[in-house]
Amino acid sequence: MRPESEPQSDVHPAPDSAPKPAGEPPQPPNPPEPPQQEPGPIGSPAPDPDILRAAAGIAHATVKAQRDTWAFLIQVAGNEKHFHIPGKVKGDHGFVSVRFSGPSLVAAITSLSHIAHITDNPNTRAIAEHIRDKITAAVREVLDNPGSGNKGKPVCIVIDDRPARTEGETTIEAK
Repeated sequence: MRPESEPQSDVHPAPDSAPKPAGEPPQPPNPPEPPQQEPGPIGSPAPDPDILRAAAGIAHATVKAQRDTWAFLIQVAGNEKHFHIPGKVKGDHGFVSVRFSGPSLVAAITSLSHIAHITDNPNTRAIAEHIRDKITAAVREVLDNPGSGNKGKPVCIVIDDRPARTEGETTIEAK
């Protein structure tokens, strides 16, 4: 019991603030909790299996893109087992046209999905997702409207977003 001259207090000392015996070294305070990381990309890194199967069945596709976009695709998918870097790449004013097979499309989709899912770099994620989405949209058209035979045109994948023309707008084409 306390003497009446000491005021009563509802404040209790912190558990770590109790006096330590003289021979014991002082302990450092508890380390702060690590900062919470931002949540990663939403969704699974695995592409839709139906898209992959449809892509695998494409015999001939042409990808048209700016040379830097093509370089990014090669950098991301070039080492994937089923990605075959074509021997011939047509170029015109920094724009390339490249022929692909189904296995290369599958490899491109899966590699781009993987990079988009694991990277912390928002620029890399945006580029990978954009290219993947363009390829996937073209494959989705094949899946939604299948055809077969060798008389059809190759699947054309164009990675070149532009604003729609407005009425009265003219364009000058480079020759």
